[in-house]
Order: sequence, then C-alpha cells, then structure tokens
Amino acid sequence: MKHVRIIFSLLLLFSGGIFAQRVVDYNAHTWWSNVNKYAFSDSWYAISEIHIRRVDWILNWQQFVFRPSIHKTLT
Repeated sequence: MKHVRIIFSLLLLFSGGIFAQRVVDYNAHTWWSNVNKYAFSDSWYAISEIHIRRVDWILNWQQFVFRPSIHKTLT
C-alpha cells in the first residue's frame, strides 16, 4: 500500500508538466457577409449573397461564397 501511495504521489507531482506544451489558438477568424435584394417588378426579384471568411487576422483566405438567385412571388 505504501508503494501505491508513492507512485500516486509521483504521478500527481509530474503530471502538471503534461499541459505545459500545448498550442494556444486565439480564434482569429473573421466572417463577412453581404445580402442584397434587387426588385425588378412587383413579382420578380433577385438576391445576391456573398460570404467571405478569413483566418489569421485577415491574412489568409479560407472561404469565399457567392450565391446569386432569381425569385418570383406567386400570388
């Protein structure tokens, strides 16, 4: 039983250094979006949707989405 206590105490003593070598991420992402609606008439309209996602404080591209669409209102 004495050996178990010594081993357990040593594990507790040296386990604090395990977390000293971790990578810290600051979550430096930006996500910009723009949604516009253009009316052609009372029943027809278009929507343009743009999404830009950047990482590393705007230094690198991660995603670019351009989604145009045309709609008709059913009445």
